[in-house]
Amino acid sequence: MELEPLVSEEQGVVYLFARYWDKIVHIKKMIKEIKIIRVHFPDGLYINNEGFLGGIEFEHKLSGFWGHIDDDKKKIQDIQRFYIDNKEDFPVKSPFLVIYWNKDDDEADIRTKCKKLVKGINVEFVNLSENFYPFIEKDKEMLIPYWSFNLKHTKKDSLNKILNKCKNLKTRGIINIFPKPQRDNIKIIGFNPKKAADVDYKHWGLINFFTTGSDSGKKKTISEVNPPNKILIVPKGSNCIEAGFKVEMIFKIKKKHILLKEFFKNNYFWPYDVEYNKSYCIVYSNFKIIPKNRGKNIFKEKFKSSWQSSGLVVEKITKPSLYNILNSLLR
Repeated sequence: MELEPLVSEEQGVVYLFARYWDKIVHIKKMIKEIKIIRVHFPDGLYINNEGFLGGIEFEHKLSGFWGHIDDDKKKIQDIQRFYIDNKEDFPVKSPFLVIYWNKDDDEADIRTKCKKLVKGINVEFVNLSENFYPFIEKDKEMLIPYWSFNLKHTKKDSLNKILNKCKNLKTRGIINIFPKPQRDNIKIIGFNPKKAADVDYKHWGLINFFTTGSDSGKKKTISEVNPPNKILIVPKGSNCIEAGFKVEMIFKIKKKHILLKEFFKNNYFWPYDVEYNKSYCIVYSNFKIIPKNRGKNIFKEKFKSSWQSSGLVVEKITKPSLYNILNSLLR
């Protein structure tokens, strides 16, 4: 079994592509041979199965490709220059390949823009992350997330086991468990991808534990009287509801204890630290990644004007129609 590290930048995409491209069927159908991988546009050159040369560009986020086709500082965009300078060697019928990891933009919009710039161009996209499985292994103090090309992760502590451990911590006076909500209550919270060290949503789907920020002043991030039973996530700087989950339990840590180190070791991507005593600790289930278009449209229509980039809670969900819309995201 070969495990690969998390992909946090373009170099990681290049590394995984170079190692696995000839093992991925739909890529193998397009590429016969890799000629070169380099550091200027395009990042690579290949020969297709008809013997024609084509270009390859790597991006960590798909949106990064706009820099080559819609840069106001350039009279001639990168992709135009590539075909102008190499029109004899690179026929447009040989697909220009965009290999990326994070689908944070629309492939159709980028393809349309390319066709406006280069007549007859054929742009093909490969979301490399779709060919890898999230995988987790236990380390001395925490869980370590990896990617696996051919093996699905199957082992993890059951939800009931985690809940029972929490009840044991409460009995020992180590944590304070919030009461179950009396009614449905959805909260939208912020999420800082950089602080999360690029742990992917697919990895969060393999575990059942999450922590969120501490209170600021008199304002409570999460109400102990009526805590949420569902949470939706909007990353910092994003305009999209990207994921969500059902809340099974919320607790706050009362005091440092060796059992907390064991709990974090078995259930979280970071080791226990006393700073977590200030945080809200959430045991969850049914983690769901929300389709980008849907999450973006709902956020734009309902929350854009009230989004607080520095705050965690965007808005209290009280209107039945809005609640129904948000609740549908987690079905």
